[in-house]
Amino acid sequence: MASIEMEPQTETPKTQVLLTVGTNELPVVVAACRLAKKYHEEDGAWPGFTFIHSKQTGASTDIEPERECERIKERMEKELGFTFADDRVPLEDPYSPDKILSKVNEKLADLRRKNPALTKVCLAYTGGTKAMAVHAYEAVKAERWASEAYYLDPRQHRLLPKVAVTDERNEYAWGIEQLAQLHGFTTEFKAGKDMGGAEVRPTEPSPELLKLGRDMYEWYRQYQWYAGGRRQVQAATEKGRYNEDTDDDYNRWFAGWKHAWGAKGSREYRVYPQISTKLKRPPTLKWFNPDKANIGESWSELTDKIKDHFKAPAGWEERGQSYTLNIAKFPDAPLTGLCQFVKHQFLELKAYAELQAALEEVRYERGARVYHNVHLSRTGENCDLFSLDVVAVIGYQLFAVSCTASPNNIRQAGFEVLHRARQIGGDHALAMVLCPVSAQDACEIEDSLHDDIGVISVPLKVQSALDQRMRQLFRIFLMKSKVPFKQGALR
Repeated sequence: MASIEMEPQTETPKTQVLLTVGTNELPVVVAACRLAKKYHEEDGAWPGFTFIHSKQTGASTDIEPERECERIKERMEKELGFTFADDRVPLEDPYSPDKILSKVNEKLADLRRKNPALTKVCLAYTGGTKAMAVHAYEAVKAERWASEAYYLDPRQHRLLPKVAVTDERNEYAWGIEQLAQLHGFTTEFKAGKDMGGAEVRPTEPSPELLKLGRDMYEWYRQYQWYAGGRRQVQAATEKGRYNEDTDDDYNRWFAGWKHAWGAKGSREYRVYPQISTKLKRPPTLKWFNPDKANIGESWSELTDKIKDHFKAPAGWEERGQSYTLNIAKFPDAPLTGLCQFVKHQFLELKAYAELQAALEEVRYERGARVYHNVHLSRTGENCDLFSLDVVAVIGYQLFAVSCTASPNNIRQAGFEVLHRARQIGGDHALAMVLCPVSAQDACEIEDSLHDDIGVISVPLKVQSALDQRMRQLFRIFLMKSKVPFKQGALR
């Protein structure tokens, strides 16, 4: 996409906004843009900006302060529509009161000398260390200029002391691409050589795949009930001894597929966009054949639909009441898609559709964007990729959902989805795990995760994937997270 040329700031600022910058870029951008609009309205001119940040350590990575300031400035310029001078205060020790006070005093003297028109200094202390905020404010209050100080409250999503806008999320309509870029990631890149160097970018699931996912989900719930899998899951989870390879026919079947591609315990069957050339290929794979007559018929009907979607006429070989997959006659794309679909993607597709419907029902003010199977990578060469199963961006707030069809790795999924959500969406991000356990077990796992993380108020939810009220549960979680719905949307 061609970049849009922006005009530089031409007005002489009457207010200078000092921004303390830490490791969370998003709230700094939101606070800065609100203050820019506030002072433009009051002064008749855009303010100037100065970034106060830790000094670069010398390592060349995307999580260093210099790069964070660059990304914040770039995002601010896109939001405001003009470029502005890159003014910074690098701190060798962001915890030293004397050094912080000295460096900020030097900068204020420099500003006074260069711009006699300045009448006000504002400190936006949303980011950075507490010491940076306290001693930068000490320097600002000692000046002869008028002074103000604001921060963005992560619970109310508004600047405090209060300004006119009640919830900043209503002012934005970002997508995953903007959030990723702000935090040093990209959603569009080339996969590694072992993946064929394919182009990777967000895509929307087809209506046909969404329908197939819903059908598979309904069969899976039926299987958990009638084949006893759900009771086994509950009993084994309570005792802490669940083994996905042995305790359940369906999980044991897919575990055979998973282990056929690589070493025992390998997760490489989830790779994208195709099966890695580093993984060995078995000559054949057996299709699931339920041993319970009351679900065998519905599985047979579902298998016909799956065969129609993941087409490989010569690859599906009939063997009595079931099939064997001939790998030599199965193209890469449908084989990779099939492996992903039967183990976890069907649950992702169900969650994607239900979250999208929930957000449409509650009518978020600016509309929300929902994504499925988003792959991300650090900007730069030779960076590892990771994925988020289902993602919604509500204004600028990210909500990530991890879907697992196995009750064996729920805690791991919880830690990972919260970590990844905050990497891409900052500390404001929300996270949820959908997993095949009872509602009571899900609550116990959630409590355990919160205890381990050390903060009860962490916006991480563990939810039973077997509960038919998935859409309603999404709505309840978003309500508790104070997402700004339109008035009357929940009647």
